[in-house]
Amino acid sequence: MDDEDLVVSRPNPVGAVMALDAAADLLASAADKFAMEDYEGAFSDARNSMRLASSALLLRDGYVAVTLEATTSYLEERYTGMVPVESWMEMETAFPGETAGIMGRLLGALGKNKRIDRESTEQALAAARSFLRSARAILGVR
Repeated sequence: MDDEDLVVSRPNPVGAVMALDAAADLLASAADKFAMEDYEGAFSDARNSMRLASSALLLRDGYVAVTLEATTSYLEERYTGMVPVESWMEMETAFPGETAGIMGRLLGALGKNKRIDRESTEQALAAARSFLRSARAILGVR
């Protein structure tokens, strides 16, 4: 990780709580979409919930990460064993064809894209619930 990928700022506890609230809202949206069998939407909202919860932790500590790698490296170092970073990373990398970009299009053209289904969405929801619980405990928010 480059030093430029993790920017030092002022600790922002209010912003952290706001990000955590938004993460909780996204997780609720994911559960609603799952109930309507919108697995892609639910998966996306669950993953975005983890992204916001991770941002909440960095905001509280006075950092902004420019890359996913910077975020995960920071969380693994600062909160070793407290935040399910591995589960989050599994959700980030589970469906490479979902992302825009040349690799995603190439995988799609070759028929190699995995599809988001009920099982993968259940895993994403479980990971997001665990991540949010961890972030709330660290921040001391119920």
